[in-house]
Amino acid sequence: MELRHLEVFVTVAREQNVTKAAAVLDLTPSPVSRTVRELERELGKVLFERRYHELVMTRAAEEILPTALEMLRLAGVVRDEEPKPLRLGSTPWAAQRFADRLRRAAAEVQTQFEIDEAMSSELIRRLQFGELDLALVHLPLDVPGIKCRVVAEYRHYLAGYPLPDRNRQDRPVLVLPAVLNADATERMVRHLTEAGHRRVGQIEFAELVTVQSRLRRTGELLVIPKAKDTATGALLDLDELEFTELDDHGERMQLGVAWRATDASKTGCLTTLADTLAPPGRAPAVV
Repeated sequence: MELRHLEVFVTVAREQNVTKAAAVLDLTPSPVSRTVRELERELGKVLFERRYHELVMTRAAEEILPTALEMLRLAGVVRDEEPKPLRLGSTPWAAQRFADRLRRAAAEVQTQFEIDEAMSSELIRRLQFGELDLALVHLPLDVPGIKCRVVAEYRHYLAGYPLPDRNRQDRPVLVLPAVLNADATERMVRHLTEAGHRRVGQIEFAELVTVQSRLRRTGELLVIPKAKDTATGALLDLDELEFTELDDHGERMQLGVAWRATDASKTGCLTTLADTLAPPGRAPAVV
């Protein structure tokens, strides 16, 4: 196996398309496809599920990816490539206190760092491909080569305008868009349905801008945390709303710190950051 095999594998995995990967590598598609087949033959494993105009990594490929990235990183070090600053990420849907804590902790362990904001799914993918070193994301997370620890749990409420003549269980309920956390949204919808709420729907992402007037107009309820330093706290005037805490049966949405476990050059720094955000042995914060 040669480094070129690993470089082609990582690029195809990232681009999910042979033609796009070839363009990135300044090659034609034929040698890229051939290199992938050679690697699969050598490893004795199928690395990609072939779909229409798309290649999706198999679990075997996901397990190989962290080692491939680390080998390419080490090769880069040997070639004296300039070291990069610490690359961090945070979902804008995390409570602001945790993003602020990340920034302070990063400044203490390393003078040079960058923090990007994106949805959790995007941040996790960038961690997977070595484009980020550590990020605050919403859980769950099951990606080879990525460690995670719970930072906080969200206590959720049914929020809406008071309607004295209507039972809350009879009012339509809205949950936040699945794009924020598909697994958590699915669990929440199931929990609400089992609790007897007959009309449960998902609000569209673009509709969040006008959700307060919608709640006032329709009498619908929105499932959100009560904390004001969250994204929903910034979008809504929480003081106008009435809150009823949900019995979540211990299945709370979780915010976690996730970091790359295979980059030996940054292990100590990343572990220190993780320990600061989620001290070992301490129960997660509740938002």
